[in-house]
Amino acid sequence: MRTAPLALALLAAAAAPSARAEGREGALGAGVHLAGPMLGAAEFAAAGGTAAGVSLGLAPRWDAGRSLAIRMPLHLDIAGHFGVLELAPGVTWRWRGEDGRGWVPYLGVGVPLGVVVAGRDLLGWPAVPTAIPGLFADLDWDDHHTSGPPHDPYADGDGGRGADDDPGGFTKWGAELWAGFEWRPAKWFALSFDFSWTVAGVGPDTVQVFRQGLSVDFAL
Repeated sequence: MRTAPLALALLAAAAAPSARAEGREGALGAGVHLAGPMLGAAEFAAAGGTAAGVSLGLAPRWDAGRSLAIRMPLHLDIAGHFGVLELAPGVTWRWRGEDGRGWVPYLGVGVPLGVVVAGRDLLGWPAVPTAIPGLFADLDWDDHHTSGPPHDPYADGDGGRGADDDPGGFTKWGAELWAGFEWRPAKWFALSFDFSWTVAGVGPDTVQVFRQGLSVDFAL
């Protein structure tokens, strides 16, 4: 058991020079990126139309090598009656020059996990009918050969778009695609221009989510 700390120290000492040899970025060559805050625009498209809003986020990243990186962006998107809170772990591939500086394009893919809240108008769902207070208060339903109040046509059926359905919550997602480029004047600092697209399932329908934003990247 006494050899465990020594082994860990040897591994750490061996990892430091190898990290720089593999071209990892950062002031210490560790390849750990603290990217954020990300500020930008988000647009949502569904059967009922489109909505535009703001996107806020963080995008920590670890360089697994010179070109491959593990990325875990966290996004909060808000547009009117639509909102997304999402974590999307994934990988990116970057095309870097010899010294890793200058303009660096990248592509990537992630697996989004999160929550969606959507307005019925954006999804194209029918509006929920509202009863007028007192309208049926004086009616005797037994005398009119009925078993209850008038039937709400949207309360059940209708492909799962009923009044009892909340258009939101944990949902099914497709893959999230990333593209962008960064301007890196130094190994420890960069400005990143990011674009992403994904699709989320809300009930029986889908919503496409587009993002574009700018973030500051500090690397260790």
